[in-house]
Order: sequence, then C-alpha cells, then structure tokens
Amino acid sequence: MASSSSTAAQINLGLPSRELLTRDNYPLWRSQVLPAIRGAQLIGLLDETDIAPLSQIVDVAADKTTDTPAKMKANPDYTAWLSRDQIVLAYLFQSLSGGILPHVHRLESSAGVWHAIDEMFAAQREAKVTNLLIALANTKKLQLTTSEFLSKMQGLADELIAAGHPLPDKQLVSYILAGLGADYNSLVAALGVVTTPISLA
Repeated sequence: MASSSSTAAQINLGLPSRELLTRDNYPLWRSQVLPAIRGAQLIGLLDETDIAPLSQIVDVAADKTTDTPAKMKANPDYTAWLSRDQIVLAYLFQSLSGGILPHVHRLESSAGVWHAIDEMFAAQREAKVTNLLIALANTKKLQLTTSEFLSKMQGLADELIAAGHPLPDKQLVSYILAGLGADYNSLVAALGVVTTPISLA
C-alpha cells in the first residue's frame, strides 16, 4: 500500500497494457496490468486494503472554545488517497477495449472497476477452468512423442495458471500418468508404490 504522503508525481504506472481487455483475453490482460499496479504499491486500492479515509476532519485550530461548534476542513489524507485512486482508475480505463469500457465507465473508483471486470469474467473463467481440466483428463499420448505429450500437458497446466487455477505438480503428474496408455502400465505401477512425492521434472 502506498503511504498517504504519496503524490501523483511520485506514482509511475508506466504505459497501459498494449493488450487491451476484450471478451477473449481476460487472463492475459490481468497478468499484464497487475505487475505495474503491484510495483507502484497500489494493489491495496484494488483489494480494498487501502480504503478511503474521511473526506473531512475537525479543524482543531477553529474549535478552541466549547461554545463554538466544531468546524470541518478537507482531510489531506483523503486528497492524497483520491489522487492515487484516480491515477489507477485512469490506468485501468486506458487498458480497456471499446467493447468493455461502456460496461464500467460510470464507476468512479479503481476498486469498483476492478470488481466489475472480475465479476464480468468470473463465469467465463470457471468455464475455461472446467474445459482445461477435462482436456487434461482426456489427453492421451497415443502417437505423440513423449516430449510432445509432456509439452501438451504442460501447456494445459500453464493455461490453468493463467486462468487463476494453478494445478499442484502431484495432480498434473497423475493426469500425465493416466494419459500414457497401456504401453506404460509397468512404469505407472512402479511409480504407484513410490512413497516420496513425484515431481513434474
């Protein structure tokens, strides 16, 4: 989280992602946008651990007697927070395609836009994860070389990581062993009695 003293001049998110968010590239877009925001120590704005302070505070200097009602003044911490938030909001807006921007352009905070985008793609993400898991279960070595088969399985696992659903090595190894076929039954049987975890390598 950036400190409350951070100013707009100190924040450098760099250029927005060249990969504008469309209906088909959410995992890729997310993986390009987040590092800049994390690097600028502004991720708290998106996950709402850096929440807005009160916009006004009591003006202690003006409240010197008990007879006078307390006066309020602008809170400089809120002004600094709002500046950070609006910089991130602009960065997000600049990384959206014309097909996505109309769905979020009325939102006024970076967290609001981030959550709206996440909800927009949640169902798509779950469907992709399900399809990738099915593909892992159904992929067989058959006529592929061992290298081609392992590359294909690793590629599916990498897509799961991009979709936010990393697969433990142990589970991926199980999918690989299941896809080897009858020619490898003795190997699979031998590995089945190994007590130490089998790494992907």
